Amino acid sequence: MDIRYSASPNDVKRYTTEELRKEFLIQNLYQPDTVQAVYSHVDRMVVLGIMPVEKALPIDQGIDVWANFGTNFFLERREAGVFNLGGAGWIEADGVRYEMGFEDCLYISRSTRNVVFGSNDKAAPARFYLVSAPAHKDCKTTFISIKDANKRPLGSMETANKRVINQFIHPDVLETCQLSMGLTQLEPGSVWNSVPPHTHERRMEIYTYFNLPEDGIVLHLMGQPQQTRHLVMQNYEAVISPSWSLHAGCGSSNYTFIWAMGGENQAFDDMDNFAINELRCQLHSVSAVCVSAAKTPYALAPSPFPIGSPRFKSVGTNLSVTASPCQLPLGRGAYKKSPVFRKKNRGRDIHRRPLIFSMGEGRKMCRNCRRSSSFTLL
Repeated sequence: MDIRYSASPNDVKRYTTEELRKEFLIQNLYQPDTVQAVYSHVDRMVVLGIMPVEKALPIDQGIDVWANFGTNFFLERREAGVFNLGGAGWIEADGVRYEMGFEDCLYISRSTRNVVFGSNDKAAPARFYLVSAPAHKDCKTTFISIKDANKRPLGSMETANKRVINQFIHPDVLETCQLSMGLTQLEPGSVWNSVPPHTHERRMEIYTYFNLPEDGIVLHLMGQPQQTRHLVMQNYEAVISPSWSLHAGCGSSNYTFIWAMGGENQAFDDMDNFAINELRCQLHSVSAVCVSAAKTPYALAPSPFPIGSPRFKSVGTNLSVTASPCQLPLGRGAYKKSPVFRKKNRGRDIHRRPLIFSMGEGRKMCRNCRRSSSFTLL
Protein backbone atom coordinates (compact mmCIF):
# COMPACT_ATOMS: atom_id res chain seq x y z
CA MET A 1 0.00 0.00 0.00
CA ASP A 2 1.28 3.43 -0.99
CA ILE A 3 1.14 5.75 2.05
CA ARG A 4 0.73 9.51 1.46
CA TYR A 5 1.19 11.78 4.47
CA SER A 6 -0.40 15.20 4.94
CA ALA A 7 1.42 18.15 3.37
CA SER A 8 1.49 21.72 4.65
CA PRO A 9 0.51 24.45 2.17
CA ASN A 10 3.65 26.34 3.22
CA ASP A 11 5.78 23.38 2.18
CA VAL A 12 3.93 22.84 -1.09
CA LYS A 13 4.85 26.37 -2.21
CA ARG A 14 8.44 25.15 -2.53
CA TYR A 15 7.79 21.75 -4.14
CA THR A 16 9.39 20.86 -7.44
CA THR A 17 7.27 19.30 -10.18
CA GLU A 18 8.51 15.84 -9.20
CA GLU A 19 7.71 16.40 -5.50
CA LEU A 20 4.25 17.73 -6.31
CA ARG A 21 3.42 14.70 -8.46
CA LYS A 22 4.81 12.25 -5.93
CA GLU A 23 2.78 13.77 -3.09
CA PHE A 24 -0.61 14.24 -4.76
CA LEU A 25 -0.84 12.38 -8.09
CA ILE A 26 -2.01 8.74 -8.19
CA GLN A 27 -0.96 6.78 -11.28
CA ASN A 28 -1.08 3.19 -12.57
CA LEU A 29 -4.23 2.32 -10.63
CA TYR A 30 -5.36 -0.47 -12.94
CA GLN A 31 -3.02 -3.45 -13.27
CA PRO A 32 -4.32 -6.89 -14.37
CA ASP A 33 -5.41 -9.14 -11.49
CA THR A 34 -4.15 -6.80 -8.77
CA VAL A 35 -5.54 -4.36 -6.22
CA GLN A 36 -3.58 -1.08 -6.24
CA ALA A 37 -3.99 0.82 -2.96
CA VAL A 38 -3.15 4.36 -1.85
CA TYR A 39 -3.72 5.47 1.75
CA SER A 40 -3.93 9.23 2.27
CA HIS A 41 -3.55 10.65 5.77
CA VAL A 42 -5.69 13.58 4.61
CA ASP A 43 -8.95 12.55 6.37
CA ARG A 44 -7.64 8.94 6.16
CA MET A 45 -9.12 8.30 2.75
CA VAL A 46 -8.15 5.18 0.79
CA VAL A 47 -8.15 4.83 -3.02
CA LEU A 48 -8.19 1.39 -4.69
CA GLY A 49 -7.85 0.48 -8.35
CA ILE A 50 -9.13 -3.04 -9.02
CA MET A 51 -8.87 -4.76 -12.39
CA PRO A 52 -9.90 -8.45 -12.38
CA VAL A 53 -9.01 -10.22 -15.63
CA GLU A 54 -8.28 -13.92 -15.18
CA LYS A 55 -9.70 -14.24 -11.67
CA ALA A 56 -11.95 -12.58 -9.11
CA LEU A 57 -10.21 -10.33 -6.60
CA PRO A 58 -11.06 -9.78 -2.92
CA ILE A 59 -10.98 -6.19 -1.68
CA ASP A 60 -7.94 -6.88 0.52
CA GLN A 61 -5.85 -8.60 -2.15
CA GLY A 62 -2.20 -7.86 -1.30
CA ILE A 63 -3.13 -5.56 1.63
CA ASP A 64 -2.09 -6.19 5.23
CA VAL A 65 -5.34 -5.02 6.80
CA TRP A 66 -4.16 -5.21 10.40
CA ALA A 67 -0.91 -3.36 9.73
CA ASN A 68 -2.64 -0.56 7.80
CA PHE A 69 -6.00 -0.22 9.55
CA GLY A 70 -5.67 -2.10 12.83
CA THR A 71 -8.89 -4.01 12.07
CA ASN A 72 -9.79 -7.58 11.27
CA PHE A 73 -11.19 -6.84 7.80
CA PHE A 74 -11.11 -3.92 5.36
CA LEU A 75 -14.58 -2.45 5.99
CA GLU A 76 -14.82 -3.22 9.71
CA ARG A 77 -14.70 0.52 10.48
CA ARG A 78 -14.95 1.94 6.95
CA GLU A 79 -17.48 2.59 4.18
CA ALA A 80 -16.74 2.62 0.46
CA GLY A 81 -18.01 3.80 -2.90
CA VAL A 82 -17.15 1.97 -6.13
CA PHE A 83 -17.54 3.01 -9.77
CA ASN A 84 -16.95 0.78 -12.77
CA LEU A 85 -14.91 2.64 -15.40
CA GLY A 86 -14.35 -0.34 -17.71
CA GLY A 87 -16.17 -3.31 -19.21
CA ALA A 88 -19.10 -5.11 -17.59
CA GLY A 89 -18.33 -6.69 -14.24
CA TRP A 90 -19.78 -7.61 -10.88
CA ILE A 91 -19.27 -7.08 -7.15
CA GLU A 92 -20.27 -9.56 -4.48
CA ALA A 93 -20.76 -8.04 -1.01
CA ASP A 94 -21.41 -10.54 1.79
CA GLY A 95 -22.95 -13.02 -0.65
CA VAL A 96 -25.10 -10.51 -2.58
CA ARG A 97 -24.06 -10.05 -6.20
CA TYR A 98 -24.41 -6.72 -8.02
CA GLU A 99 -23.96 -6.46 -11.79
CA MET A 100 -21.88 -3.38 -12.62
CA GLY A 101 -22.07 -1.71 -16.01
CA PHE A 102 -20.02 1.25 -17.21
CA GLU A 103 -20.36 4.22 -14.79
CA ASP A 104 -22.55 2.25 -12.37
CA CYS A 105 -21.92 2.82 -8.68
CA LEU A 106 -22.16 0.69 -5.53
CA TYR A 107 -22.13 2.06 -2.00
CA ILE A 108 -20.83 -0.56 0.44
CA SER A 109 -21.67 -0.15 4.12
CA ARG A 110 -19.41 -0.45 7.12
CA SER A 111 -19.19 -3.98 8.60
CA THR A 112 -19.34 -5.68 5.18
CA ARG A 113 -16.85 -8.49 5.71
CA ASN A 114 -16.41 -10.11 2.27
CA VAL A 115 -16.21 -8.06 -0.93
CA VAL A 116 -15.13 -9.64 -4.24
CA PHE A 117 -14.72 -8.06 -7.68
CA GLY A 118 -14.96 -9.79 -11.07
CA SER A 119 -15.19 -9.13 -14.82
CA ASN A 120 -17.71 -10.66 -17.22
CA ASP A 121 -15.25 -10.73 -20.13
CA LYS A 122 -11.50 -10.88 -19.69
CA ALA A 123 -11.08 -9.34 -23.15
CA ALA A 124 -12.86 -6.23 -21.85
CA PRO A 125 -12.21 -6.27 -18.09
CA ALA A 126 -13.92 -4.06 -15.57
CA ARG A 127 -11.98 -1.22 -13.94
CA PHE A 128 -13.25 -0.66 -10.43
CA TYR A 129 -12.41 2.68 -8.83
CA LEU A 130 -13.00 2.61 -5.05
CA VAL A 131 -12.74 5.32 -2.42
CA SER A 132 -13.12 4.47 1.27
CA ALA A 133 -13.56 6.70 4.33
CA PRO A 134 -13.79 5.97 8.06
CA ALA A 135 -17.36 5.31 9.22
CA HIS A 136 -19.04 5.38 12.63
CA LYS A 137 -22.19 3.36 11.87
CA ASP A 138 -23.67 0.82 9.47
CA CYS A 139 -25.78 2.01 6.55
CA LYS A 140 -27.39 0.10 3.69
CA THR A 141 -25.30 -1.26 0.83
CA THR A 142 -26.96 0.25 -2.25
CA PHE A 143 -26.55 -0.04 -6.02
CA ILE A 144 -27.02 3.22 -7.97
CA SER A 145 -27.09 3.37 -11.76
CA ILE A 146 -26.38 6.60 -13.57
CA LYS A 147 -30.07 7.04 -14.38
CA ASP A 148 -30.85 6.99 -10.64
CA ALA A 149 -28.28 9.67 -9.78
CA ASN A 150 -29.39 13.15 -8.77
CA LYS A 151 -28.55 15.42 -11.73
CA ARG A 152 -27.46 19.07 -11.56
CA PRO A 153 -26.78 20.75 -14.94
CA LEU A 154 -24.33 23.64 -14.67
CA GLY A 155 -22.26 25.97 -16.85
CA SER A 156 -22.60 27.07 -20.45
CA MET A 157 -20.97 26.59 -23.83
CA GLU A 158 -20.00 30.28 -23.89
CA THR A 159 -17.67 29.71 -20.91
CA ALA A 160 -16.58 26.22 -22.06
CA ASN A 161 -17.85 24.55 -18.87
CA LYS A 162 -21.26 23.10 -19.69
CA ARG A 163 -21.57 19.94 -17.62
CA VAL A 164 -23.87 17.68 -15.64
CA ILE A 165 -23.05 16.79 -12.04
CA ASN A 166 -24.40 13.32 -11.24
CA GLN A 167 -24.68 12.90 -7.47
CA PHE A 168 -24.56 9.18 -6.57
CA ILE A 169 -23.43 8.83 -2.97
CA HIS A 170 -25.09 11.93 -1.61
CA PRO A 171 -27.66 12.76 1.13
CA ASP A 172 -30.31 13.43 -1.54
CA VAL A 173 -29.88 9.87 -2.84
CA LEU A 174 -28.95 7.65 0.13
CA GLU A 175 -27.65 7.75 3.69
CA THR A 176 -23.93 7.37 4.42
CA CYS A 177 -21.66 8.32 7.30
CA GLN A 178 -19.38 10.91 5.67
CA LEU A 179 -18.53 9.71 2.17
CA SER A 180 -19.92 11.62 -0.82
CA MET A 181 -19.21 10.67 -4.45
CA GLY A 182 -20.41 11.72 -7.84
CA LEU A 183 -19.60 11.81 -11.53
CA THR A 184 -19.36 14.98 -13.62
CA GLN A 185 -19.72 14.79 -17.41
CA LEU A 186 -18.53 17.65 -19.61
CA GLU A 187 -20.34 18.35 -22.86
CA PRO A 188 -18.38 18.22 -26.17
CA GLY A 189 -16.70 21.59 -26.60
CA SER A 190 -16.48 22.20 -22.85
CA VAL A 191 -13.13 21.73 -21.10
CA TRP A 192 -13.27 23.56 -17.75
CA ASN A 193 -14.35 21.78 -14.57
CA SER A 194 -15.25 23.02 -11.09
CA VAL A 195 -15.97 26.56 -12.17
CA PRO A 196 -15.77 28.74 -10.19
CA PRO A 197 -12.62 27.28 -8.59
CA HIS A 198 -13.17 26.64 -4.90
CA THR A 199 -11.88 25.07 -1.72
CA HIS A 200 -13.65 22.92 0.87
CA GLU A 201 -12.21 24.04 4.19
CA ARG A 202 -14.19 21.38 6.03
CA ARG A 203 -13.67 18.50 3.59
CA MET A 204 -10.98 16.98 1.42
CA GLU A 205 -11.59 15.74 -2.11
CA ILE A 206 -10.14 13.21 -4.53
CA TYR A 207 -10.60 13.48 -8.30
CA THR A 208 -10.09 10.86 -10.97
CA TYR A 209 -10.25 11.71 -14.68
CA PHE A 210 -11.36 9.35 -17.45
CA ASN A 211 -13.03 9.29 -20.89
CA LEU A 212 -9.98 11.16 -22.21
CA PRO A 213 -8.45 10.29 -25.59
CA GLU A 214 -5.14 8.42 -25.43
CA ASP A 215 -3.13 11.58 -26.09
CA GLY A 216 -5.41 13.85 -24.06
CA ILE A 217 -4.57 15.61 -20.81
CA VAL A 218 -6.20 17.62 -18.06
CA LEU A 219 -4.28 20.51 -16.54
CA HIS A 220 -5.41 20.14 -12.93
CA LEU A 221 -5.11 23.29 -10.82
CA MET A 222 -4.35 22.98 -7.12
CA GLY A 223 -2.71 24.85 -4.25
CA GLN A 224 -3.86 27.96 -2.43
CA PRO A 225 -5.71 30.51 -4.59
CA GLN A 226 -2.85 33.00 -4.37
CA GLN A 227 -0.20 30.28 -4.77
CA THR A 228 -1.62 27.99 -7.45
CA ARG A 229 0.22 24.99 -8.84
CA HIS A 230 -0.77 22.52 -11.54
CA LEU A 231 -0.50 18.84 -12.42
CA VAL A 232 -0.62 17.47 -15.96
CA MET A 233 -2.90 14.43 -15.72
CA GLN A 234 -3.89 11.67 -18.12
CA ASN A 235 -6.63 9.08 -18.45
CA TYR A 236 -7.48 7.06 -15.29
CA GLU A 237 -5.19 9.08 -13.03
CA ALA A 238 -6.35 10.46 -9.68
CA VAL A 239 -5.31 13.39 -7.51
CA ILE A 240 -5.54 14.08 -3.77
CA SER A 241 -6.88 17.54 -2.93
CA PRO A 242 -6.50 18.66 0.72
CA SER A 243 -9.02 21.03 2.27
CA TRP A 244 -6.70 24.04 1.83
CA SER A 245 -6.23 23.38 -1.90
CA LEU A 246 -8.48 24.63 -4.65
CA HIS A 247 -9.39 22.21 -7.41
CA ALA A 248 -10.28 23.02 -10.98
CA GLY A 249 -9.02 21.91 -14.35
CA CYS A 250 -8.90 22.44 -18.07
CA GLY A 251 -8.62 19.60 -20.58
CA SER A 252 -7.45 19.20 -24.13
CA SER A 253 -11.00 17.97 -24.88
CA ASN A 254 -14.14 17.16 -22.91
CA TYR A 255 -13.84 14.38 -20.31
CA THR A 256 -15.51 12.87 -17.25
CA PHE A 257 -14.30 12.86 -13.67
CA ILE A 258 -15.37 11.33 -10.37
CA TRP A 259 -15.18 13.36 -7.19
CA ALA A 260 -15.11 11.86 -3.71
CA MET A 261 -15.29 13.85 -0.49
CA GLY A 262 -15.03 13.20 3.22
CA GLY A 263 -14.78 15.42 6.27
CA GLU A 264 -16.90 17.41 8.69
CA ASN A 265 -20.15 17.49 6.71
CA GLN A 266 -21.90 16.38 3.51
CA ALA A 267 -23.26 19.77 2.44
CA PHE A 268 -22.42 19.83 -1.27
CA ASP A 269 -22.57 23.63 -1.52
CA ASP A 270 -20.35 24.23 1.52
CA MET A 271 -17.45 25.71 -0.43
CA ASP A 272 -15.43 28.91 -0.74
CA ASN A 273 -15.51 30.15 -4.33
CA PHE A 274 -12.90 32.26 -6.11
CA ALA A 275 -13.22 34.12 -9.38
CA ILE A 276 -10.79 32.84 -12.00
CA ASN A 277 -9.26 36.28 -12.37
CA GLU A 278 -8.45 36.29 -8.64
CA LEU A 279 -6.11 33.30 -8.94
CA ARG A 280 -2.37 33.85 -8.90
CA CYS A 281 0.59 31.68 -9.83
CA GLN A 282 3.95 32.28 -8.12
CA LEU A 283 7.14 31.06 -9.72
CA HIS A 284 8.95 28.03 -8.43
CA SER A 285 12.66 28.24 -7.72
CA VAL A 286 14.25 27.28 -11.02
CA SER A 287 17.72 26.96 -12.47
CA ALA A 288 19.49 27.50 -15.77
CA VAL A 289 22.24 25.84 -17.73
CA CYS A 290 24.81 27.02 -20.25
CA VAL A 291 23.92 24.96 -23.29
CA SER A 292 26.96 26.02 -25.29
CA ALA A 293 29.52 24.59 -22.87
CA ALA A 294 28.50 20.93 -22.69
CA LYS A 295 26.36 18.47 -24.57
CA THR A 296 24.70 17.20 -21.38
CA PRO A 297 23.02 19.94 -19.32
CA TYR A 298 24.32 20.16 -15.76
CA ALA A 299 21.43 20.20 -13.26
CA LEU A 300 21.87 23.23 -11.05
CA ALA A 301 20.66 23.85 -7.53
CA PRO A 302 17.56 26.06 -7.16
CA SER A 303 17.62 29.30 -5.21
CA PRO A 304 17.80 28.64 -1.45
CA PHE A 305 15.68 31.71 -0.76
CA PRO A 306 11.90 31.12 -0.48
CA ILE A 307 9.38 33.44 -2.03
CA GLY A 308 8.61 36.33 0.30
CA SER A 309 11.83 36.14 2.36
CA PRO A 310 13.87 39.34 2.86
CA ARG A 311 16.71 37.87 0.81
CA PHE A 312 14.31 37.03 -2.00
CA LYS A 313 13.02 40.60 -2.06
CA SER A 314 16.53 41.99 -2.31
CA VAL A 315 17.23 39.79 -5.31
CA GLY A 316 13.96 40.73 -6.95
CA THR A 317 13.31 37.31 -8.45
CA ASN A 318 13.33 33.70 -7.35
CA LEU A 319 15.31 32.50 -10.34
CA SER A 320 18.91 31.56 -9.73
CA VAL A 321 21.94 30.24 -11.54
CA THR A 322 24.72 28.45 -9.72
CA ALA A 323 27.40 26.90 -11.94
CA SER A 324 27.74 26.05 -15.60
CA PRO A 325 28.49 22.53 -16.91
CA CYS A 326 31.98 23.81 -17.62
CA GLN A 327 32.32 23.95 -13.82
CA LEU A 328 32.64 27.72 -13.40
CA PRO A 329 30.05 30.20 -12.16
CA LEU A 330 27.61 31.88 -14.50
CA GLY A 331 27.67 35.65 -14.22
CA ARG A 332 29.07 37.90 -11.51
CA GLY A 333 26.18 37.69 -9.04
CA ALA A 334 23.13 39.89 -8.65
CA TYR A 335 24.22 41.84 -5.61
CA LYS A 336 27.35 42.39 -3.54
CA LYS A 337 26.20 40.54 -0.41
CA SER A 338 25.07 37.36 -2.12
CA PRO A 339 26.18 34.25 -0.17
CA VAL A 340 28.86 32.10 -1.73
CA PHE A 341 28.52 28.33 -1.68
CA ARG A 342 31.72 26.36 -2.18
CA LYS A 343 31.88 22.85 -3.57
CA LYS A 344 35.09 20.93 -4.03
CA ASN A 345 35.27 19.62 -7.58
CA ARG A 346 38.27 18.58 -9.68
CA GLY A 347 40.66 20.00 -7.11
CA ARG A 348 39.28 23.55 -7.12
CA ASP A 349 36.53 25.52 -5.48
CA ILE A 350 33.38 26.35 -7.39
CA HIS A 351 31.68 29.58 -6.33
CA ARG A 352 27.91 29.48 -6.59
CA ARG A 353 26.30 32.90 -6.74
CA PRO A 354 22.59 33.66 -7.37
CA LEU A 355 21.92 36.12 -10.17
CA ILE A 356 18.87 37.74 -11.69
CA PHE A 357 17.65 35.80 -14.71
CA SER A 358 14.65 36.69 -16.87
CA MET A 359 11.95 34.14 -17.75
CA GLY A 360 12.30 32.21 -20.99
CA GLU A 361 15.60 31.92 -22.79
CA GLY A 362 18.12 34.74 -22.37
CA ARG A 363 21.61 35.78 -23.25
CA LYS A 364 24.22 36.02 -20.50
CA MET A 365 27.99 35.79 -20.40
CA CYS A 366 29.47 32.45 -19.34
CA ARG A 367 32.66 33.29 -17.44
CA ASN A 368 34.31 30.11 -18.64
CA CYS A 369 33.25 30.23 -22.29
CA ARG A 370 34.11 33.98 -22.39
CA ARG A 371 31.29 34.58 -24.82
CA SER A 372 27.58 35.18 -24.91
CA SER A 373 25.82 31.87 -24.42
CA SER A 374 22.27 30.59 -24.44
CA PHE A 375 20.87 29.78 -21.02
CA THR A 376 17.78 27.59 -20.83
CA LEU A 377 15.55 27.28 -17.76
CA LEU A 378 15.35 23.74 -16.34
